[in-house]
Formats: sequence, structure tokens, C-alpha cells
Amino acid sequence: MSVNNRAFVFRKLDSSAIGEILDIENEVQESPWSAQKFLSCFGDDLYLLAGLYVRTKLAGYAVLMVNSPDAELHNLAISKTGQNSGFATLFLTYLIDQCVRMSIENLFLEVRESNTAAINAYKKSGFIQVGLRQRYYQTDAGSESALILKREIAGKG
Repeated sequence: MSVNNRAFVFRKLDSSAIGEILDIENEVQESPWSAQKFLSCFGDDLYLLAGLYVRTKLAGYAVLMVNSPDAELHNLAISKTGQNSGFATLFLTYLIDQCVRMSIENLFLEVRESNTAAINAYKKSGFIQVGLRQRYYQTDAGSESALILKREIAGKG
């Protein structure tokens, strides 16, 4: 597949990708996960870790926790060079397709209320706000709330 003349493919990730994952995580996340947090997800049947590769380079990744009938998107990141290229929307479509294959009914996620680019991508992909976690994220200025978003999946792929 390709977007803007950039060939890409989605692949299941394993622990051998930890270096590339951490490079992106530290580049784009305000509160990056540790290597240990990612490594604890590998080998756990509740987690799906997927990567978006442009040619042979990891351009983004997602961590999805599946607890049927629901799933939670715990982490989604696109490298700075891959941002504003439509990759986040393509990744969400891929994840929703995976949820359909697993007969998931609802996909949930939390997003910083200040992350308007992500919120817009999620809403474009059919997510709606179903809640708010006050002062959920720690920031240099104190704290920030998280929006809780939901996308109904089953029968709506």
C-alpha cells in the first residue's frame, strides 16, 4: 500500500523492535513509556503491538489491550517525519479492522485534552467522547485532563 508515494505495511511487533519503538516514543510523547513498560506487553496475550513500516523503517506503532468484548488503545505514536501524512488515520483504520476480526464491540482510549490533532483524527475515525478524567496527566504546569473516547466496533467495521 502507499500514501503520498510512500509504500507502507502494518506488522505485528515483537521485542526486537524495542529500540525503534523507544526512538519514536521519546521523540513524540510528552510522558514517554519506559522500555520495561513496552517489554511487559510483549508476550502478554492481552496485548497487540503493531507497527507501521515505511519501506523498512518503523514510522509508528500502537499498543492495543484486548479484553473482550472491549479493547483499549493504550498508545499510538507516529514519528515526527511521518506526522501530517495521513498515517494516524490509516493506523486507526487498521486497528478498527483488527477489532472487527476479533469481534470487539467497543474500542476505548484516553487522550490529552490539549492534543487537538489526535482528537480530530479520532473523531474522523468515528470516536465520540464518553467521559473525562480530571487532572489525569501530570504536566510541568501541574496536570491536564484526559478525554475518554469510544468507537463502537461490532457490526460497524
